[in-house]
Amino acid sequence: MHKVLIVEDDPAIQSLIRETLEIEPWTIIVAGNGAEAVETALAEKPDLILLDISLPDVSGLEVCRNLCEQESLKDTRIMILTAHAQESARQDALNAGAHYFLSKPFSPMQLLQLIGEIL
Repeated sequence: MHKVLIVEDDPAIQSLIRETLEIEPWTIIVAGNGAEAVETALAEKPDLILLDISLPDVSGLEVCRNLCEQESLKDTRIMILTAHAQESARQDALNAGAHYFLSKPFSPMQLLQLIGEIL
């Protein structure tokens, strides 16, 4: 069974993503900020992390860099989910180590399809 960690501080978006993913047989884990994301990822070793860039305590890009430095997470894929749709935001995410980038708003089916391809 695949594990997916959702890192999102907005409760409404967090709930939407969680409800979208719950139709699949994946274990869903949630973190509301960057520090919690790193701690949870190290403890749970998810297959995929859905990471918002705009977090209250530390930038999602910094979280991404931190996660990519962890040897125990080398097989974990990171997808940035963000309202920042500019090409520069995409490039920043990829430079930070993200494997995938999806701009908000996105359709639930688009998210499921992309995650299905990843996992």
